[in-house]
Amino acid sequence: MESAWRDVVEGLFYRDYWWTLAWNDIRSRYRRSKIGQFWITLSVALFVIGIGVVYAGIFGMKISDYLPRLTVSYIVWMFIASVLTGGCTTFIAASATMQQRLFPISVHAYRLVGRELLIFAHNAIVIVAVWIIFDVGITPAAVLAVPGMAINAYIAFWLAIVLGIVSVRYRDIPPIVQSLVTILFFITPVLWTSDRLGGTADLIVVLNPFAYMIEIVRDPLLGTAPPPLTWAIVLALSAAATALGLYAMSLTRHRLAYWL
Repeated sequence: MESAWRDVVEGLFYRDYWWTLAWNDIRSRYRRSKIGQFWITLSVALFVIGIGVVYAGIFGMKISDYLPRLTVSYIVWMFIASVLTGGCTTFIAASATMQQRLFPISVHAYRLVGRELLIFAHNAIVIVAVWIIFDVGITPAAVLAVPGMAINAYIAFWLAIVLGIVSVRYRDIPPIVQSLVTILFFITPVLWTSDRLGGTADLIVVLNPFAYMIEIVRDPLLGTAPPPLTWAIVLALSAAATALGLYAMSLTRHRLAYWL
C-alpha cells in the first residue's frame, strides 16, 4: 500500500491544477448565466423554503425550529449525495487526461472533493441567511462544525477513489448508486427527526452512516456538541474508508487507464 499512499501525497502537490479544474467545473456549468454559480444557492434556498413550510406543518413543528435544522441537514446531504454520484465518474470523466498524461490518480478525487466543497461554500450562504432571519444563536459548539466538515471531506475523498475504481471496472455501478442515493435521501434524517417517527426511525439512524456525517456538522451549528460516540463512529468510518481506498488503489492503480 506504500505506492498508494505515495500517490495520495503526490496528488497534494498538484493542488493548483486540481483546484483550478474544480473551479472551472462550476464556472463552465453556468457560463453566460447572469448570476452564474449562485444559481446553486438560489435553488437550495427555494427548496428549503418550500419543503420547510410544508414539512413543519406535517410534523407539527414551529418553522423557526424546523427550518434551521432542515437547512443544514439538506446542504450537508447535498455534499454527500454529490460525492456518491460524482465519485462514480471520477476517473471515467477524466479518461482523456488519464490516457494522455501521467498524473497521480488521486488528483481526480481531489478535484471532485474540491468542487463539492466550493458548492458547499456557496450553499452556506443560505445557512447564514436562515440564521439571521430566525435569530439562531451561535454557541461555542459551532466551532466543531469545522472539523466535522473536514472529516466529511476526508471520507468523501476515499469514497470518490473507491467508487471511481469500481465504476471503471463495472459500468453498471453509476446508475445503481444513483438509484440508491434517491432512496438514502428518504431514510436519512434530513427531512425528518427520529423523535417524530418512533422506534423504527431510531434503528434507521443507528444503522445509517450518513446520519452521523450530517450530525457532526448540523448539531454544532444548532448549539449542541455531538456526543463522543458520534465522533468515534465517524472516525471509524474514516479509518474504514482509508483502508478500503488504499487497498483498491494498490490493486488497480496501474491498470485504470487500460480499463477506460
